[in-house]
Amino acid sequence: MPWCGVVCNANSGSCDVGHTMTQLIQAVGTMSGTSMDGVDVALIETDGQTQVRAVPGASHTISYSNAERDVLFKAVDTALHIDAPEAVSHPDLIAAADISTVRHIQALQILLGRLEKPVDVIGYHGQTVLHRPNPLDPALAFTVQLGDAERLTRETGVTTVYDFRSADVTAGGQGAPLAPLYHQALLTSTAELPAIILNLGGIANITFVPDADPENLIAADIGPANVFMDDLVRTETGKAYDEEGALAASGAVDTLLVEQFFSAPYFQEAGPKSLDRYGLEAPDVSALGLADAMATLAELTIESVVRAIGGLPQPPKAVFVAGGGVKNTYLMAQMQARLASPVLPLNDLGFSAAMLEAEAFAYLAARHLKGLPITFPSTTGVHAPMLGGKRIRSA
Repeated sequence: MPWCGVVCNANSGSCDVGHTMTQLIQAVGTMSGTSMDGVDVALIETDGQTQVRAVPGASHTISYSNAERDVLFKAVDTALHIDAPEAVSHPDLIAAADISTVRHIQALQILLGRLEKPVDVIGYHGQTVLHRPNPLDPALAFTVQLGDAERLTRETGVTTVYDFRSADVTAGGQGAPLAPLYHQALLTSTAELPAIILNLGGIANITFVPDADPENLIAADIGPANVFMDDLVRTETGKAYDEEGALAASGAVDTLLVEQFFSAPYFQEAGPKSLDRYGLEAPDVSALGLADAMATLAELTIESVVRAIGGLPQPPKAVFVAGGGVKNTYLMAQMQARLASPVLPLNDLGFSAAMLEAEAFAYLAARHLKGLPITFPSTTGVHAPMLGGKRIRSA
């Protein structure tokens, strides 16, 4: 069954695994993002704090079929009309949860079968179909990640941490972004600070890391990344994305549409703040040719990044890019042309741009085992550092 995070589990952070602070937890994380392209799973070794080691080759991806993707998108459309958490029992959401759970289990079993060491924990994010925080009235907030954590635990035989967002949302936080602590752990050990990790998945988010103190992080969802572009390309061509940004590079930007887009209230709000895939309305590009439409939608991503970085208290030494957008050479070139800081793929630090989000949930699962908070006022706007996640122990 899907879970819908609305209730804070105050005891979710206890630790009984028996690791000392110097022993590294073998943690596998999962991610199926808003682009609905597939499931990523990846192993890291970590103490849940400053020590992180991504294991080369210890990752796997399973793609959704077109038919499966259609079911997932239908669930997202259905979720938009949900008014109460109980509505996650809708057949559309049940069908999507089943598909996503099966694919997660398959990806995990393949990866686990290749590993030499036993895994301590799986960080299972699930498939987000609705994210509706409400800091002014947390009683009206909820977040929906589809997946059957009990089945996944049973079929993998590994203790699983899931439902990472609900405690934060219930406490008045945004419940997103959740990866900043992992970003901080990576950058403090490998990069000159201050630095940024920019994740270009469906939605664009940044983590500004000035130092090793989590209270000093600046994190937010800053606008669209690939979601509008992918949706248009899928509708018009049947392809999953604009390969290397070739369509966008061949078109002309409609600057009026861009200006109108950034007049939305979200861009006037201070962070921390978060979005789901329908948190912003895509501009109407139907009067444009496909290339011009793609150039205009790409400009929304580029301008979101430029505005967000320009509003930081100091310029970063570098911007490290992860997510599917790192493969879009047009986006990467345009961001570099407009930013004073070097714009580099995260792979340059020795970490996988493609597996960053999956690794982040492995890291958060390890923090859960250690009884450490996974969100802070600086990352989600929650009133105090929050434990997060719920745990199902393997038999």
